[in-house]
Amino acid sequence: MSQVEVRRVPIFSKNDCEANLLLSALVTGLTGLQMLFRFHDNKIQFRTTAENLTKKKHYHENRCGQYTKSKYPDQLFIERAEALISSQESIWSKEATNLPQYGMSQ
Repeated sequence: MSQVEVRRVPIFSKNDCEANLLLSALVTGLTGLQMLFRFHDNKIQFRTTAENLTKKKHYHENRCGQYTKSKYPDQLFIERAEALISSQESIWSKEATNLPQYGMSQ
């Protein structure tokens, strides 16, 4: 990029400190929120649970693994799916209680 092109972009201009400051504050604030609420980690946990449920569903539909030996494969599937969901919910609730409570007296 030439010097003329850089001056056309206000966030890279030396004369536009307010835009640079605003952009820096915005990025810092969004990064802080991301670290506080851990959106990325929650998405990974959600996808992992969803993939595990899909795997169990496919095993159940095709009667693979322990579903071939089970006398009641539907009941086994429901028990395993519920166990997976409840374990994930307990992890989420534990993490939700560990979030800092701003504005609350301790």
